[in-house]
Amino acid sequence: MQEQNLGAQNQKILIVDDEELITQSICNILKSLNCTLLVAHNGRDALKIVLAECPDLVISDFVMPHGGGLEFTMKLTELNSNKKQKVPFILMSGNIDLTPNFSTSDGFVGALNKPFKKEELLSLCISSLKTI
Repeated sequence: MQEQNLGAQNQKILIVDDEELITQSICNILKSLNCTLLVAHNGRDALKIVLAECPDLVISDFVMPHGGGLEFTMKLTELNSNKKQKVPFILMSGNIDLTPNFSTSDGFVGALNKPFKKEELLSLCISSLKTI
């Protein structure tokens, strides 16, 4: 079966998770989007990539060491508040309900509870990239 191109060429997605297996799995799922995939393993490195690369979407774990997800997300929402074009972000967590903590005005577009299904991730990414 041939993979279909889901139309995200020339767009960048930053994937942030401290677990290598998770970032690899997400990259494998998102490769069908034909976009550039950037990876960071902590919030500190993710912030550097956001500032240097200006990704079109960020998918981040919420609980991480070395500049964890909360700290990174707060910095991202601060950056978003000063820009006309916000960087949309999706948060992932295995044990925290993230939905009530963030609003779409901050750039928050959705949350995924680990483990999540491939279709959930793709659907959320595609709908987020279409709003750009």
